[in-house]
Amino acid sequence: MNVKKIREDFPLLLANPDLTYLDSAATSQKPACVLRAEREFYECHNANPLRGLYELSENATKCYEDARKTVQPVRKRSFLREMQRKA
Repeated sequence: MNVKKIREDFPLLLANPDLTYLDSAATSQKPACVLRAEREFYECHNANPLRGLYELSENATKCYEDARKTVQPVRKRSFLREMQRKA
């Protein structure tokens, strides 16, 4: 595992090379790709997903569902590993 390479994905850690960040999962650093995606959502699609029948809400719902599809394989692998560990 190349820690230096991983740190490059996180703007806060990249800007502060001497920083050692230890915290719980309640406040975790986000990689640049997540920050870009969040910004794009808030600037272009921000509405309540799954609730409205207007265009902006429908677009937000599509973004929400697309994100779920993107992370589904990772979550499924993680779930299966956890089940194997408990067995």
